[in-house]
Amino acid sequence: MTHYHMSPKEFRTALEDLYGLKPGGQEKLAEEIGVHATTVSRWATGAVPIRKQTAQQIRALLKAKKKAPVTKPVAASTPAVKPSMADML
Repeated sequence: MTHYHMSPKEFRTALEDLYGLKPGGQEKLAEEIGVHATTVSRWATGAVPIRKQTAQQIRALLKAKKKAPVTKPVAASTPAVKPSMADML
């Protein structure tokens, strides 16, 4: 019997919470925790169990994300009036 420290379903939910449904989430997680993207894919399908230490890392990432303030992108401001050549001299 395989013992999971994080079930495949819990893992997939965590992955979605961290990176949304955008492509590349598995690769981003792999890079963040220092494993190969294939390993992350295997965790998602349940083919390979997630070790206790790795599950703790993933939960820590989730916790940090929940504590992080939500920031909105700031639009680049453009001057309402273009400076004249005289203003630039």
